[in-house]
Amino acid sequence: MTAQEIGQLLIAHDALAEEQHHDHNDHREHQHTEASAHEWDVHTQIGRGLLLPYFEIPAMREPKRRNEEKSRFRALFLCPYINFKLYKAMEKVSLLMRDSSEGDSQKETMMDFILSWTLRRTMQQYSNEKPHLYQNCRYILGNLIGVEMTDDVQVVSVETWKQHKRIDLWVNVRLVRNGKEELHAVLIENKAYTSTHDDQLARYKTIFDQECDEYIPEAKRHYVLITALDEKPEALQNECDKNKYELRCLSDLNDWKQPDTESDLFNEFWLRYW
Repeated sequence: MTAQEIGQLLIAHDALAEEQHHDHNDHREHQHTEASAHEWDVHTQIGRGLLLPYFEIPAMREPKRRNEEKSRFRALFLCPYINFKLYKAMEKVSLLMRDSSEGDSQKETMMDFILSWTLRRTMQQYSNEKPHLYQNCRYILGNLIGVEMTDDVQVVSVETWKQHKRIDLWVNVRLVRNGKEELHAVLIENKAYTSTHDDQLARYKTIFDQECDEYIPEAKRHYVLITALDEKPEALQNECDKNKYELRCLSDLNDWKQPDTESDLFNEFWLRYW
């Protein structure tokens, strides 16, 4: 069941509740309140972590609105069909990345570690170990550097450095494509839900370019900012355009609708809502 379908269920439930609890004026005329689609855009709700296990609402919400939302979520349990559908949808919430913490909760650090692990799992030495995981990791790497990971592409080595000169993740990829060796150097800046600051994209790019010029001038360079948001904020897009970075949503790098791999770690990070 997709998030959009969950949203439609919620809207339908709201409309039904309004129908059943409509008010009457002195002339016995019915007054209806229409449910608005944007109010219950569940894809956004889930993507931003507002649907927690047991549907608790984060404390960061305004008290009045939080109480109203709690009441609405409690009302959902009165409808067994919707309750079951929502329960099934909430199975897709990540136990690794989502708990009761507020704010960023060090998610960017987790992104650094798991991206590093994911990209290193693409090396040829892992091709016969957990094949579904291997293919998924290759897909993410290819998506990141713009290489279609066909059977004739072999990843020889992947080296990663976390927080080298404050760059979130530096990745060097050596691969063979159509019998020719290629070297790719990737600068990755991770943003869970925060924005850039202090002209950091320009500063990191300068550092990255200087070291590439000195040590690996032959490498094809990639500058990527990855956000955990479902949509690309305009301000972040403008900052990336200004500094020649590619802005990517984390969900765009992998197909989260596909079946689970052999790795719980991969599944919880890449194939779950958080």
